[in-house]
Amino acid sequence: MIIDTLDNLEKYIGVNPLIGEVLEFVRAHDLKDLAVGHYVLKGDEVFLNIDMSEGKTRSDAFLEFHHKMMDIQIPFDEEEYGWSPIEEVPHEDYDAARDIGFAPTIKPQQYVRCKPGMFVVFAPQDVHAPLITEAREIKKAIFKIKV
Repeated sequence: MIIDTLDNLEKYIGVNPLIGEVLEFVRAHDLKDLAVGHYVLKGDEVFLNIDMSEGKTRSDAFLEFHHKMMDIQIPFDEEEYGWSPIEEVPHEDYDAARDIGFAPTIKPQQYVRCKPGMFVVFAPQDVHAPLITEAREIKKAIFKIKV
């Protein structure tokens, strides 16, 4: 997991060169003004979902994971994320076609807060519980990058 400010996003291109595609898109668009929906940046390698979801409490949020894609999540309001290493999560509830699995009975090991102007990266080894916020709804950008 990486958490940092958007001003430093360029420094992470070495982690995955496709982060450069995300950086270009972020520089060229005001993400907050984009409509909820799916945006293709580079075929099936990089895409963006602008998502509006119901906020959750720590006890209501559940862990999810991906094997083929990395998430770069950019919340427009403060959001908290739970985190655990992939080694501690059973993999039975994984949908390969959608590249998502859930671990609703496992509680996160730790939590981090991401404020507006920040981003968080979840790689396949990072099991994460998103959408933890006091707000009823949260809008955010979720870039998906092939690993």
